[in-house]
Amino acid sequence: MSTAEPLLRIRGLHTRYGAVTALRDIDLDVAQGELVALVGANGAGKTTLLNTLSGIHPHSQGEIHFDGEEISRLKAQKRVARGITQVPEGRQVFGPMSVADNLALGAYVRGRGAAVDRDIDWVYELFPILAEKRRQAAGMLSGGQQQMLAIGRALMARPRLLLLDEPSMGLAPLLIEEIFEIVRNLNADGITILLVEQNAAGALAIADRGFVLETGEITVSGTGRELADHPEVRRAYLGISDVPATENEQDK
Repeated sequence: MSTAEPLLRIRGLHTRYGAVTALRDIDLDVAQGELVALVGANGAGKTTLLNTLSGIHPHSQGEIHFDGEEISRLKAQKRVARGITQVPEGRQVFGPMSVADNLALGAYVRGRGAAVDRDIDWVYELFPILAEKRRQAAGMLSGGQQQMLAIGRALMARPRLLLLDEPSMGLAPLLIEEIFEIVRNLNADGITILLVEQNAAGALAIADRGFVLETGEITVSGTGRELADHPEVRRAYLGISDVPATENEQDK
């Protein structure tokens, strides 16, 4: 890993909901070009962390540095303009609007023009089904197509850091494989990605590094392979126990 300043650097981050501390003392780096996975159970604080990074939810303590700039006081739209874009949990496409209008809205910080039109064509190349359905209301798309649209809409902002929140949620197994392949390809094309997933096996299989978040704190970190082989991670998040079977169990 490069010794250069990380693209994203978080130190001592705390986030609260009223009197409840949702994140405490988070330290996390993401290097330029990395794909980093954040795994954990429901309620661990994964979405809260992404919302804090994108400026949707305020932090109560700590620092967020992006490309060397302290951004924790910047409004969400200014973070988008600097290159941080979030694909929210549950997709949250604008249902009554057409696919094309959803994509155009993703470029709102850039305005309109030839460059935006070229990027819409680029998204259609990435997701041909969206090109076929460009005039269709987004709410009429299947779950997998809506996820593609949500990712495409985020790409229209030309992100340097893409925050992906549970992109495989609610999808059939074949579509999950397709979405993870899309994520891998976007990273290979140079987009830095912070991926939040309950599907720990799929996320860690494509991640350069990973972090486990439990009740608002990072408890384990390492490469994707190290976490996939970690006994506690295997037991808690991959459904694999490394405890050898008893003689009776082996005879069954």
